[in-house]
Amino acid sequence: GQVASTCIRSEGHATILAIQDTTSLDFTQHTQQQPKRRLFMFNPQLNLITLTLILTWQPITLHASDPSPDPILRIETGMHTDSINRISVDAAERFLLTASDDKTLRLWDLSTGELLNIYRVPIAMGDEGKLYGGAISPDGEWVVGGGWTGDEWDNQFSIYLFQRESGKLVKRLSKLEEVINHLCFSPDGQYLGASLGGGWGVRIWQTDTWKLIFTDMDYAGDSYGCEFDHQNRMVTTSDDGYLRLYSSQNGEFSLATNNQAPGGQQPVVAVFSPEGNKIAVGFADSTNVNVLDGNTLALLYAPDTTGIDNGNLSNVAWSSDGNNLYAGGQYSDVSGISTVLTWPQGGQWSSYTTLWQTSQDTIFDLRSLKSGYIVYGAADPAFAVFDNLGNKLLERKGSIADYRGIFLDNFGISQEGNAIFFGFKYGDEQRLVRFSLSESNLTLNSSPEVNFSQPDTTSLNIIDWEDSYSPKLNDNALSLEQNEFSRSLAITPDHSKFLLGTGWYLRLFDATGQQLWQVTAPSTTWGVNISGDGQTAVAAFGDGTIRWYNLATGQELLTFFLHPVNNDWIVWTTPSGYYMASSAAAANLIGWHVNRGKDQAANFYPAGALFTTYNRPDIVKKMLVTLDEAEAIRQANAETGKNIPQPHGVLVAMPILNQTVYHLGDNLDLEFTLYGKDEVDFYVGLVSPQGTFQTIAHPLEFSMLNVLQPYQTEIALQGEKTLAIFDLPLPQIPAGQYQVCGLLTIPNSDPYQPDNWWYLNCKGFQFE
Repeated sequence: GQVASTCIRSEGHATILAIQDTTSLDFTQHTQQQPKRRLFMFNPQLNLITLTLILTWQPITLHASDPSPDPILRIETGMHTDSINRISVDAAERFLLTASDDKTLRLWDLSTGELLNIYRVPIAMGDEGKLYGGAISPDGEWVVGGGWTGDEWDNQFSIYLFQRESGKLVKRLSKLEEVINHLCFSPDGQYLGASLGGGWGVRIWQTDTWKLIFTDMDYAGDSYGCEFDHQNRMVTTSDDGYLRLYSSQNGEFSLATNNQAPGGQQPVVAVFSPEGNKIAVGFADSTNVNVLDGNTLALLYAPDTTGIDNGNLSNVAWSSDGNNLYAGGQYSDVSGISTVLTWPQGGQWSSYTTLWQTSQDTIFDLRSLKSGYIVYGAADPAFAVFDNLGNKLLERKGSIADYRGIFLDNFGISQEGNAIFFGFKYGDEQRLVRFSLSESNLTLNSSPEVNFSQPDTTSLNIIDWEDSYSPKLNDNALSLEQNEFSRSLAITPDHSKFLLGTGWYLRLFDATGQQLWQVTAPSTTWGVNISGDGQTAVAAFGDGTIRWYNLATGQELLTFFLHPVNNDWIVWTTPSGYYMASSAAAANLIGWHVNRGKDQAANFYPAGALFTTYNRPDIVKKMLVTLDEAEAIRQANAETGKNIPQPHGVLVAMPILNQTVYHLGDNLDLEFTLYGKDEVDFYVGLVSPQGTFQTIAHPLEFSMLNVLQPYQTEIALQGEKTLAIFDLPLPQIPAGQYQVCGLLTIPNSDPYQPDNWWYLNCKGFQFE
């Protein structure tokens, strides 16, 4: 913080403190502004004795190559919302780290499945921030993550290094030429390896200095796997068909040998046996598994995979004693469940003896634990721990609807597009649901309505569009990117256009095959449809969302998310995030991710506390009428007679308490993180018990702030500030549950009128 001058004086029982900021930041022009003087006033009725207040301004110096500080709406359910690409376990098996396409690293207690921390890297719209690799150091002190990370602002890629406990981003390993597909620590923690895409090979850093000590770019394809053994040798895989073995002598690495394994052309995962004398290999393009010599990479044997007739066994792992070999990947049994195979004796002398049912989707990573246990991460998203008998000891599944197969007559839309009928799967349960935007209503166990149209996939001569790399119109291939997979199709009612959903994009073509627009899909596009009036399109995605688009322009209008466990739902506007939700709790299913530069961990602010500002069903319902957010806001305000100033972006006040239980004579130590781009009035309030206690207070769920204004101040927010208050005496209050709240209001407005509230967030404590 940069404080030029501080003036303190007493007026009776009140303390007035003026602080002048010397640094400010304009997020629009990136120029410094003149400082402003702020006055902090305290209520004498609270019998304040001593108060020290510190305001620190934390400027984030933006460069042309910095992440945007504009808030980005994200879904937050307490679990991943997209594929878990990698998992990692510390040596003591206390922690499980998961890396996901949802752009977060998450740390879990391996014994209980409790979420311990979320590590948020800088992100942008599209692919930026997707994490393909993640690892925790053997001692459990460091967490690293990388993937499609850094390219948006650096035109190069970076690996992010976090302190495990604090969550602080402490370092970037940057200037990498391509995406990071995998990260691996050596067992002694001395080295970190990285496998890169695009034929850019592998890198090794020494972890005591984080100095890059080895590079091999002699690759002709993506590298997806790396692993160290206890001698600090490293083995890698590549799409060029080769495995490479690197030796280590006195901290210097060199290529010892390379070889092609006969089991397939695309080796994905290679792992050392505990003794290091064998290497097991799984492939993307076959159901074979090979076991190679740990020194020469020569084939020793191929475990029997008779009857494994679909997908692949790309992920392999050895038991901790080296007796059992495990494999899983895209292979699924007759029920469609992904399955892990187990071979005794390392698969050398016998066939697989067990098939353990694991996941509804592809197994992306597989790790062995002590006592023959295994843990896997999957695309559902899900992870689970099995014991050595195949019993599932622990499982965490994503709370998202599975829309695979939605295009099979289970995705209807009304004439105007404001109501949809859809089917989804969660676990083993199939559900059919009707959602009406105009009625703000979700109907479970619904039946299809005759006036809801299903996707038209036959009125034009479009073939090979379902699960295909080469969809065709009139036998002519449509232009897609390499490896882009077509998933869904809908033809407009007048047959003049068609919408194609793929793993990466939504693409609108005219009837001749000319592309009219494309937009990046947040995840795999499992289903698409077009309203009967031809104005809007809807798409169901792998991240559990259904989104509405302006068919003429491709502009995203609305996003709907259903929590499949408790059936809470929320729908919000793009880009501002005005929402309509089934309950106050449902509002916290979304929040704002705010980048803080490329060298700091991002912040996340839940949306539920912005009730009066962003809870606007009237605006949401106007979106499909106007097809424009600004016009929807104007019309909604005109109809309701509201002319409330709206903040420019997101305003937040996140309180932190120094303890959770207080007694008479204790003082409160508070800290608030404030974020925004506006002049605001800021209040701290104390809420006494009013019915059911809630950690994050809903503005309408208590009668009024019983004690408002321990202090009040006007603040000019241009980014992030930290406000700390020390030694604030508690007033004489009865025992019970209380909440201390940060309240941001329209400047110079009545704080007792909820319509003037821009943001309210509270933390609870017990007074005894």
